[in-house]
Amino acid sequence: MIKHLSFDLNLVNLLNQTGASGKIGIADLVEKEDLNGQYDNYVMSGTYIRPFTIEATAHLKF
Repeated sequence: MIKHLSFDLNLVNLLNQTGASGKIGIADLVEKEDLNGQYDNYVMSGTYIRPFTIEATAHLKF
């Protein structure tokens, strides 16, 4: 029975860091009708930090 059972534990943001990196100030305000093509073909990106999370899974193979 034990050879068919496995467990996984995944910890995300173990140090509980907060905040985001990068800033896209105009991104929340952009509306296509207002821009007149000003940001066409302009790539906007950013990253975020996921909150502290503990994920546990069990796998039973039979």
